[in-house]
Amino acid sequence: MFLFIGPATRVPRDDVPCRPWPMPYFGLLIGLAWVGTFRGAWRIFGDLGGLRLLPAVTILGLDAALLSRCLFLAMASCASGARENQERQNAQSITHGAVIVLVVVLISEFAVVLSLPHLPGWWPASHDWRSWFNWMYPYPLYRPLLLAPLWGRWGMLVALGMGRAATDADPLTRGYVRATRPVHLLVQSVLPVALTTIYCSRSGNFVTGPMIAIIILVVSVLFATVATHRRGGQSRATVLATGLVAQLAFLMVYRGFWRLIE
Repeated sequence: MFLFIGPATRVPRDDVPCRPWPMPYFGLLIGLAWVGTFRGAWRIFGDLGGLRLLPAVTILGLDAALLSRCLFLAMASCASGARENQERQNAQSITHGAVIVLVVVLISEFAVVLSLPHLPGWWPASHDWRSWFNWMYPYPLYRPLLLAPLWGRWGMLVALGMGRAATDADPLTRGYVRATRPVHLLVQSVLPVALTTIYCSRSGNFVTGPMIAIIILVVSVLFATVATHRRGGQSRATVLATGLVAQLAFLMVYRGFWRLIE
């Protein structure tokens, strides 16, 4: 309901505990869908002028239209300043500025995905303890596609753990905000940090993963703080929009760290 359906009429009562722990795992499943879709589109369409134009368009179109549709709608809502009750009614509150923001986000994701180099790939040597997990290593091109949605849903936990819920937030969001504690964020950081550290440490530099985690944490906190200040508290829109920002931030940081990673 929270990640895919949007505000619904049937929600848990205020006394029902809401634990947001599955969110990063859903992000990992979405990342697998990204990789499978990109690989299939690449086999069908191939390269155009040495660029993977159509595969990149395919996964971003699938993400915006289906997998992360609620995240993009939430970003539009935050950019247009719509209140939570307007979101429930799907009011025509999306402004021209919100459309520009969505276009910028989509173009940014497209540009980063398109700029990812396709390398033959590397796997840990036989004397490296990580070689036991070689079967888990996709090609370098697919690794950021697998990890980006995972970090995006982790960014939602950062937003849920900040401050209080807005007065007009839906019951499910209020339940998540009450239930989320720093210890939950710490525990749920193990999966994204571990995978990022394994995939981004060719030379054995295991600081890369935690560095990326810290950058995404700072970006998520800053965006959630600004969005919460405008809303007077956390709402479903601020949480989902923070997830989209974290997802884009990971892609940009991964591309920026490419030389360090590869």
